[in-house]
Order: sequence, then C-alpha cells, then structure tokens
Amino acid sequence: MKLIWASDVHLNFLNEAFRLEFYESIKKAQGDAVIISGDIAGSHNVAHIITEMSDAVGIPVYFVLGNHDYYGSPIKDVKNSVSHLNYLPKEMVPLSDTTILIGVDGWGDCRNGDYDNSRMVMSDWIHIKDLNIPYMKGKEALKIKLQELADKDASLLKRYVKDAIKKGYTKIIIVTHVPAFEEASLYAGRKSGPDGLPFFSSKCLGDSILPLAKSAPKVDFLWLSGHTHSRAKYKPCNNMTVKVAKSEYYLPQIEECFNV
Repeated sequence: MKLIWASDVHLNFLNEAFRLEFYESIKKAQGDAVIISGDIAGSHNVAHIITEMSDAVGIPVYFVLGNHDYYGSPIKDVKNSVSHLNYLPKEMVPLSDTTILIGVDGWGDCRNGDYDNSRMVMSDWIHIKDLNIPYMKGKEALKIKLQELADKDASLLKRYVKDAIKKGYTKIIIVTHVPAFEEASLYAGRKSGPDGLPFFSSKCLGDSILPLAKSAPKVDFLWLSGHTHSRAKYKPCNNMTVKVAKSEYYLPQIEECFNV
C-alpha cells in the first residue's frame, strides 16, 4: 500500500484552480491513500475542501486538524463539521493485517521551552474562540486551557496505541499536527528556541507514547507531524522514527510517498 503524506497545505489561501493543481500532483503520485497532518484550511471551509480533495483524488484522505483549521469557530463546531469524513481522532484505521493508522490533532502544551518568559504571541489566541477568552484573562489561564486540550489528545492517543499493540499490529503510524518532541521542532532548520517551544511542541504526547514504544520493541512506530513548516527527522528510540514535514504558504506540496 502506497501512502502520500502532506502537511500544512493551507488550501484556503488558494483559488480553486491552484487547489486543483495540488490535487493533480496527488493523482500523479498514484497512491492508495493520502495523509494530511493538519492546517488544511480554515474553520469555515475545511470540511468543504477536504471533500473537494477526496472527490478530486479518488482515494481516501485521512487527516488530523491543525490550529489554523480552527480559526474563526469553536473547536467543537469544527470537529463536528468533519466528523463524517476520515478524521483520524474518530477511530483507528487498519491499513493491513500488520499496519494501523492512528491520529490526534495535538496542541502545544507549554511544557517545553520557557513559557513563563516567552514573549511570543500566537495568532491562535486571537482567532481560535476557545483560546481567546483564557488569553484575555492572562498567561496562566491560557496555559491551563492549552494543557487541557493537549492532555485530552495525549490521553486518546495513548489509549489507541495501547489497543493497537494489544491487537498485535507490528507497524503503527501516528499522525499529529504538533510535533511531540522538542528535538523535532525546528525553525529554519534549527531547534526552536525557548520562546517558541512551548507552542511548537507537545511534550505530553511524547511522554504518553514513548514508554509504550520502548515496551514493545518489535513494533515499528512512524510518527508524522507538521506545524513548524521546517523538515525534521528524529529517533527517540530504536523502533520509532519521527518526521516533520516542510511546508510553505501558497505552495502546497507532497512531503513524502512511502509503502507500508
């Protein structure tokens, strides 16, 4: 089975003609399924664009949502709008007798880097309604909300991975928008600094899954993420490979094709 992976395609920035060019590149890659690791569009049109992509490429499009996908609407409403599509947090997706696909969105959880002294202000705090209210209340309230979102996704991912190991899958593909490890969170090819790491990595995701991977050395883990727009590859243990996709606004592209 050949999988096509892309991330942070931000297709809402493109008109229909340019979106169709991207879909045509996917068709030419001749894969069996597409994986998108978040930041697909905006809240008002993400469901439409995923449907448009699925119809155009003619193969399943599996995805998680990124922070930009929530701009303009409550998180719950956006999740509901894509619930009838191949949204990975809904359920695990067996790809073969030995390989399974699992995903959650993931959120920067403020646990890496130096959140308390960070001067970074993310557009998320303004445009994501669930984050705007705590942001207006102050830094501590924002941290509490971000960690609540991140921990909820980490808990779901942990449950899925434990179940996949129990069922005997020997290859587990994990998809999250936010990288789980600070070593894979790069900016312009270098590790993100203490200002950015609180928002560009999700420590709770890595802390939830890495012990499970180490306890199942015969299971091969491939972890795909986006968010930082800078390509990275990292091996936190012998049986896990973490990859982060490179991306540019207005230039959606396939990051990688691979067989499972």
